[in-house]
Amino acid sequence: MAEKPIFEIAELLSDLRTFIAVLDLEGHLVYLNPTPLELLEVRREDMMGSIFWANQWFS
Repeated sequence: MAEKPIFEIAELLSDLRTFIAVLDLEGHLVYLNPTPLELLEVRREDMMGSIFWANQWFS
């Protein structure tokens, strides 16, 4: 039941043309919308679980 609203929010965020990231409490990426992936030409699989501030857009 709780997954449906999360899916709907993720779908909404996917349509935005800005960088949106959701992090866990330790700073690991748990969600990244398509915009930064397209602009940086990286794959979602390569980014998920990585530390946000250790990625190329934060340096």
